[in-house]
Amino acid sequence: MAKDKDKVQLQVLDELCGKTRTSLNAALHYLEVVAVTETTRDTAMVKTKIDEALMWLERYHTGVMIDLANKTCV
Repeated sequence: MAKDKDKVQLQVLDELCGKTRTSLNAALHYLEVVAVTETTRDTAMVKTKIDEALMWLERYHTGVMIDLANKTCV
């Protein structure tokens, strides 16, 4: 079972989630540029994996934001 994180740890995680999302969106953008000239099964698979990573990151980040809000408001 994971131990509870304090407010500072949650703030750091919130910031890291934002930076990770920015990096994944940049990777998706560059992949779309590559896909213009070379659309293959591999590029489609990579796009799917990046989309999945963004989905799971959003889910995790939502939990972090809820925990942070609970720590801040209490």
